[in-house]
Amino acid sequence: MNVIIVISAVFVTIVLIVYAFFLYRLWNRCAKLKNSLHEIQNKNENPTNTNFQVKNGNTNQTPTKITLGEKEIDIIVDVVMPRLLKCIELEQKDVQNGISQQSSHLYEKYLKEKNGEFLSHETSNADEGKFKLLNIQGNKAKFEFSGKVADFVSPDYFDKACEFSNNPKNVNPIRHIKTIEKGEVESQPDGIWKVTKKAKIKFE
Repeated sequence: MNVIIVISAVFVTIVLIVYAFFLYRLWNRCAKLKNSLHEIQNKNENPTNTNFQVKNGNTNQTPTKITLGEKEIDIIVDVVMPRLLKCIELEQKDVQNGISQQSSHLYEKYLKEKNGEFLSHETSNADEGKFKLLNIQGNKAKFEFSGKVADFVSPDYFDKACEFSNNPKNVNPIRHIKTIEKGEVESQPDGIWKVTKKAKIKFE
């Protein structure tokens, strides 16, 4: 369980770093926007005359002077800033979703053995596991049957761990065993998990 706590702390740290990074990007974009607006204002305060050549002769035309005060700049920033923040929030959600998916994948475990209401012998190999742990939170988790039909010897195999939604004797041959309601387990010493709520399975 200490490994799970360490992994959780690492992912929380990563999320906080990503969030801080996006806040920095927001601040940096706003600063660049303000600088650009100030540069535009400075150029307009010192306009350069431009000569336009026309067929009838030379005509001097002075560009229209546009003055942006501090108030106008603040208004522009206030309008643009929420849009930038929205974009960054969307980017952050995408990153967090990616981290969440990776975290959920890491927290999946498989158990190879069953003895009554106790599941044991953890493995990361899905092909070896007969029961899959999901949504592990501290010493509690959900579980479902993840074994093959060949692992099913008799209805007694699922005793104290699963209940049936249909009678396996009425399904011949059995091609698939599907979990329709996840069960719940609680961790015990030495990597053993005790079933506190049975899973419901269906034979197809």
